[in-house]
Amino acid sequence: MEGQQDYDLLVIGGGSGGLACAKEAAQLGRKVAVVDYVEPSPQGTKWGLGGTCVNVGCIPKKLMHQAALLGGMIQDAHHYGWEVAQPIRHDWRKMAEAVQNHVKSLNWGHRVQLQDRKVKYFNIKASFINEHTVCGIAKSGKETLLSADHIVIATGGRPRYPTHI
Repeated sequence: MEGQQDYDLLVIGGGSGGLACAKEAAQLGRKVAVVDYVEPSPQGTKWGLGGTCVNVGCIPKKLMHQAALLGGMIQDAHHYGWEVAQPIRHDWRKMAEAVQNHVKSLNWGHRVQLQDRKVKYFNIKASFINEHTVCGIAKSGKETLLSADHIVIATGGRPRYPTHI
């Protein structure tokens, strides 16, 4: 186990709320750490910093919606004098790859923003030891103790799937 590290504020959760909280506290001169770990969903979904919205929610949905709008515009373009070769084809794999690349760039951007504000980031799953201390376990099994004067829980939520109806 790594030695205990002390902070003014420890934020559990790397989604939009947790990141905003951590960045603001750091800008106010506090020593801040963020811990974030995503337990893969039953379907195996996992992701990086930014939470549900960035990784599997709002952002990918809006990018896919934009792709659909572009398809509609291309189909209508001939009405406005544009000569577009027919048939129009869409490559789902290429679109999905572009969406994932954009999401990864946002994950990286969040990490850079934390570094710029001197917020320490830990990719660990945190469990409380007491009101000021958590034990974080990395994917490798390595344990890290973190303590803070204040701890914010910003983990969001996940649906629970019924086992029988």
